[in-house]
Amino acid sequence: MKQCHLNQEELEIYSLLYAANTDMKITKEELELITAEVEPDTFDRVKRVFSQDNDAERLDKIVYFRENYLKTKEQQDAFMNSMKNIFAADKQYMLMEKVVYSMLKKILDIKNAAE
Repeated sequence: MKQCHLNQEELEIYSLLYAANTDMKITKEELELITAEVEPDTFDRVKRVFSQDNDAERLDKIVYFRENYLKTKEQQDAFMNSMKNIFAADKQYMLMEKVVYSMLKKILDIKNAAE
């Protein structure tokens, strides 16, 4: 993995963008949820990095986020709930999003997260 220059907040935004982009489009509702408590400059910078990365690099960054910032079950649960909220933001929790959610749980080795 290329060196990751994103901090904890930025990696969480990045991960949520990954979830929102699962169906290859980020909806207005998903964007509103992601940007609700984020400085616009921070979001723009993270979005630029996200747009430049390929899927493998994106997953590497999400794993890095897990390894460095999601050490407790509470942190992991909160993160997976945020992901699930992004998937449900457009009121269409599609099969692809369910598959990606399950895949992320496995990749991140997060046990017992809500389905």
